[in-house]
Amino acid sequence: MRSNKVENNILAAARTEISRRGLRFTMDSLASHLRISKKTLYEIVGCKRELISQVIDAALISIAENEIRIYQDFNLSLMDKFAKLVELYRMNLKPFDTATIRDMMQLYPELWEKIETLRLSKWQSLIRTIQFQISKDTNENNLQLIINGVLLEMLLCVDLNNNGSTVETVIQEVTDKFIEIGLAEHNITF
Repeated sequence: MRSNKVENNILAAARTEISRRGLRFTMDSLASHLRISKKTLYEIVGCKRELISQVIDAALISIAENEIRIYQDFNLSLMDKFAKLVELYRMNLKPFDTATIRDMMQLYPELWEKIETLRLSKWQSLIRTIQFQISKDTNENNLQLIINGVLLEMLLCVDLNNNGSTVETVIQEVTDKFIEIGLAEHNITF
């Protein structure tokens, strides 16, 4: 892309288009939204796949930069960190709802892989944070709230991968994961 201002405008407009229409937005509608010709848009971004990739990359960069600050802020409780992280992920991944992710899995599997890799790494970060909090000082009410939130989030995503997961299998996976990280000894219920 050319300049930061032009790049930022295009990325912001693309995020808006993805939020409104999912991945089925057209470059015509994006160019119209930006008040530029479609030819000019293609000269700047190359192709739709590249643009979607840049939107994802911008979201992932923002998440990485901001989550470091959250994790390193030792004045925040575990609950506060969790709330800030959830808001960070929600805001940066807002355009990518379940339907858009499903479309991405079919139309742009290599781009979906970027988001899936993020999801898996976020689980690892959450697990490390919970382990740290347990070793620091256990406030079982905070842990219970966080675990309930994580469980709810997983249950809402049960059908995303269409891999035959059921509520029961997701609960078992969450239970196994939290037992693995040592929460069983704290009488946390699911």
